[in-house]
Amino acid sequence: MLSQTLLVLALVACVVGSALPVRRFPHTGPARRFAVSRGRIFGGHDATKGQFPYLVSLHHDILGTQYHACGGSILTSNAILTAGHCAVDDTDVFAVAGEHDMSSSEGTEQEIRVSQQIVHPDFAGGVAPNDIAVFILESSLSLGTYVQTIGLPTSGSLPAGGSTAVTAGWGRTETAGEPNILQTVDVSIIDYETCSQDIDELGFGNPLTDTMICTGPLYDGISVCSGDSGGPLVQDGLLIGVVSWGLNMCGYPGAPSVYTRQQQQQGQCRSSPWQQQQLQRSCQRFCQPASQPASQPASQQQQQRQCRSNPWQQQQLQRSCQRSWQPASYAE
Repeated sequence: MLSQTLLVLALVACVVGSALPVRRFPHTGPARRFAVSRGRIFGGHDATKGQFPYLVSLHHDILGTQYHACGGSILTSNAILTAGHCAVDDTDVFAVAGEHDMSSSEGTEQEIRVSQQIVHPDFAGGVAPNDIAVFILESSLSLGTYVQTIGLPTSGSLPAGGSTAVTAGWGRTETAGEPNILQTVDVSIIDYETCSQDIDELGFGNPLTDTMICTGPLYDGISVCSGDSGGPLVQDGLLIGVVSWGLNMCGYPGAPSVYTRQQQQQGQCRSSPWQQQQLQRSCQRFCQPASQPASQPASQQQQQRQCRSNPWQQQQLQRSCQRSWQPASYAE
């Protein structure tokens, strides 16, 4: 059965923190067919510093040791979009923005603890539809050159088969194992019907649904891999997909990389009032210019003052909140 071939891999890649020791943890589970993608880009190259300012590394902290677990994209100054299978229980999670080279501290990194993990209510776990989550941060990121938000596509948009997109991550490569420098690669969109046929031909079962996006090329050794989960698929400067799953043998000939399609999830936002409410609260928490008492913690007061004193930044944050989570503006 297909369920017997699916495996949630625990990705691990080293991230150097400012104070905590960091380790790489090898995958120790059994080999299976399809798996969620938690590793590095196959067939990619080094990204330039600041090329992906909306990308974060999500760290797990276990007994004082941090390790890279997933990627994520900055929707607002304190909301990160990632994969549902990146959510964990009983483990502290930190978002590191402004990261590029994990082997050194470059002075642009911002590390903030995740205070809430909001997983799509219809995500069943493993390789499945609705593999998406929003992580709410304990405090706001400071937006700037190396830390920025990214928008979502407009209602009704669908990437065309054969068009080009880009993805990025800190995962395992085919030559260098787990490089410290962020990797990126251009990919081509595969339309749903073609992708479904491609997966059928692999003979491992077919978990694809029309809420997903596939990319290739299929025969050039290019793919996402374990540890890239939750990372972005970007086209024309907009986040069109979140890395979800692929064949366990990264870069396998004929096997596409698969992402959760963002237009579909925008429609789901309308049908999940609780999730929408949490996101709206996160958007408003640090940028209410006149409602905070003087007794508010200093760090929170500082964030609010920044919002008040920087109208452009406040406007961008508000637009980002509205653009991503307005309940009535997206197609089903």
